[in-house]
Amino acid sequence: MVLPWWTLTMSLGDQTLDVVLYPWGVSGNLGQIFGSTTELWWTYVAMVLVVAGGVLGLIGTLLIEKSGKTLLAASGLVSMLSLIVFATGLISNLSHKFPGVVVFYFGRYYLGDVSAYLSFGFWLELTAGILSFVASARHSLGPSATPP
Repeated sequence: MVLPWWTLTMSLGDQTLDVVLYPWGVSGNLGQIFGSTTELWWTYVAMVLVVAGGVLGLIGTLLIEKSGKTLLAASGLVSMLSLIVFATGLISNLSHKFPGVVVFYFGRYYLGDVSAYLSFGFWLELTAGILSFVASARHSLGPSATPP
């Protein structure tokens, strides 16, 4: 949650402006343009889903029975849902605040050069979700029987 999920950098001559989105909010010198706390509600929903997915994954690894396998699958599902909520909110916000700029954008925007991309935190959460699904598939349902 401390790593950025999306970054936009705009170069206007010798000045550089940026927006950095995290699950807990926005920072950067263009952050105020991106919206108020109530407009960025989707980042907070994503943050809650990230925490819930992490807790479900940790509990799921500790349980040996079928409930552990189910919790790991739920962890992966909640992690993927957090990505969907974040991406959908981001696309909606971009269409209102920066028309023409999409999630991945590299090029001219009015008078400056813009680069926008999903950053480390987003890809790390995607990896966590995939690993939760893999762990669910490989999760042991009980102790293996050893022959006498």
